Formats: sequence, C-alpha cells, structure tokens
Amino acid sequence: MTRTHLLFKTNKFSPTPGELDPEHDDHINDGIFAKELATFLCSRLPEHGYPISDDIIEDWGHWIEIDHDEDFIISVCCSNNSAIEDDGIAEHRVFAVATKPFFKSLFKKISTGNSEEKLTKALKKILESTPEIQSIEVEYE
Repeated sequence: MTRTHLLFKTNKFSPTPGELDPEHDDHINDGIFAKELATFLCSRLPEHGYPISDDIIEDWGHWIEIDHDEDFIISVCCSNNSAIEDDGIAEHRVFAVATKPFFKSLFKKISTGNSEEKLTKALKKILESTPEIQSIEVEYE
C-alpha cells in the first residue's frame, strides 16, 4: 500500500524546552521536535471530523491517535524533517496511518477502507489554510 506524506516548510513550529535538550535524548532522537506541530494538529483535526484520543511522544516525533468506532487504529504521525534554517524555517512531515490490530485481524477481516486517504485530505486542507505554512509537497512511500 502506498502511503501519502505531506512535506511543508514553516517557521510556525519551533522546538519546545527540552525537545532538543541532550538530557532528554533518551526518548527523542537527536534534532527531532514536533510538540508544537502536534498541538496544532490536535486543535485543528476535530474541526474536520477527527476527534483526538491521544497524543504520544515517540523517538521520531509525535503519534496522534484519532478517536473513532472502527476495529482499526487511525492516526497521524508528525515531525520536523530538517533542522531550522537561518531564516527560522524548517521542513516538517505529516502522514496518516491506519493499523489493523494483529490478533483481531486473525479472526476477522478488517477493512480500513479509504481512511488514510480521507485523513490525508483533511491534513492537506489544514495545512493549506494556514498562512504561515508554505511549499506543501506530496511524497509517496
């Protein structure tokens, strides 16, 4: 399955205290920051029909889980994709993921339908409607 990643540039999201601190590198990869981006997405996704159930810090960024009634997990992954340049701009990446729970899928056919595609469209609308966000590119994995 092809996954759609949205890459964009902005100076809207910066590292928060502790994110780039070497003392906290045990749970966040070196140079990674995503808290402000995750907070922004958590505030905007419900407006597009995607209530949030959890926002989890990962070593690669943030995992934002969507609250829904299906037999699979749908979430958004986000992180910076580059260091902050001299002009304050950094590249960031967001993408949707639909995951079928392993044991449930052994006993029941679970379809994620076009959930990732719909969530990606909502993410793109959010990014396009934010003036500080520029150079939105689509990348397929």
